[in-house]
Amino acid sequence: MMGSCSIIEGESLALLEALKALEQRGTSHVILETDSKSVVDAIHHLRGGSSEFSSIICHINKILSCNPNFKVKFIKRQANIVAHTLARAVISWSSRSTIESLPTCITCLLNNEM
Repeated sequence: MMGSCSIIEGESLALLEALKALEQRGTSHVILETDSKSVVDAIHHLRGGSSEFSSIICHINKILSCNPNFKVKFIKRQANIVAHTLARAVISWSSRSTIESLPTCITCLLNNEM
C-alpha cells in the first residue's frame, strides 16, 4: 500500500507491527491496549472481507491464534497516549514500512509507563 492510509488502518497497522515484534522477540504473555474500539471489535467479530483493513485484521487474528496469551483490549484514549501517538505517526508515513526499533515518538512515553 503506497501513500497515506486511513486512521483505522493506521491503528490496526500499528497493532499488527507491535504483535509481529513481540512474537519475534519470543514474548509469551502480553496485553496490548488500543483506543480504537473499531479495531478491537473487528478483531473479535470481523470474518473476511476484501478491504485493506480486513486484510490487516486477518493478519492480526492469525498472530493472536498462534499466541493464545496475547490479548488485545480497548481502553479510552486518555489512558493510552502511546497507541494514539504511534498510530498518528504511522498514518503520516508516506508508505508502509517495517519498524526495526522503537520509534522515537513513543520511546519516552514507554519509559514513563514502565
